[in-house]
Amino acid sequence: MEALANASLLILDDLGRERIKGDYSQDWGASQLDYIVNMRYREERPIIWTTNVRQTDLVRLYGAALVRRLVEPNPMVWVEGLKPFNIPGRSA
Repeated sequence: MEALANASLLILDDLGRERIKGDYSQDWGASQLDYIVNMRYREERPIIWTTNVRQTDLVRLYGAALVRRLVEPNPMVWVEGLKPFNIPGRSA
């Protein structure tokens, strides 16, 4: 976790796709994401992130604090009409 928190650049692909088990606050994976984003926010380290989830739904999934720490230094840019990129022979 420290390596992810301290990397010069972190890329989170398809945020919101992971399966949160039960309540966000009780999910181990979600708590790790919160830890990484919080550490990077405090240290002003960049995060490039992608998602198919609208900002309001991200807030519902992760809570306002985590989404604010993601969006404030790494603004969300919504691009309409992108088609999924699939690599032939690989399942999504």
